[in-house]
Amino acid sequence: MTSSLSCGEDYGSGTNAVKTPAPSPETSWILDRVAEFCTPRHAKDDIILVERGQPYYNTYKVPKTDGMLLQLDVEYSPDPACAGPDVPTPTVRVASMPSGKRGPDYYCQRYLSEVTNACDTAPGQGKSGGCLHVDCAIWCWASIKRK
Repeated sequence: MTSSLSCGEDYGSGTNAVKTPAPSPETSWILDRVAEFCTPRHAKDDIILVERGQPYYNTYKVPKTDGMLLQLDVEYSPDPACAGPDVPTPTVRVASMPSGKRGPDYYCQRYLSEVTNACDTAPGQGKSGGCLHVDCAIWCWASIKRK
């Protein structure tokens, strides 16, 4: 497995958006949204298969801010080495918990939590988001404000 972390990476949140660091006090809220995102509710057979050119993403309104949004995303890497038919499809799979409840996909939560915990704008100044490239999948989040 190869991986690289790129804090603050712009992965295409749109031209109508301005990247804005999420306030550090919202870290636990961000991690809760990561767990929610990584437990897809409307997935066929409890699994999301990410298609090339079709990222799996969701956007959440950050509380106590003036219109800030959190966007979580997983997508195929555009690297030409990831274009072959034998490349594993990035997935987000609902986990079955011992209690019988549904839980987050282990890798989805691990990778997006790593971005959350590692990507500070500067000490005490907020979370910048970013992307973790793992093999041929890209796991990202960004906090944005619409223009």
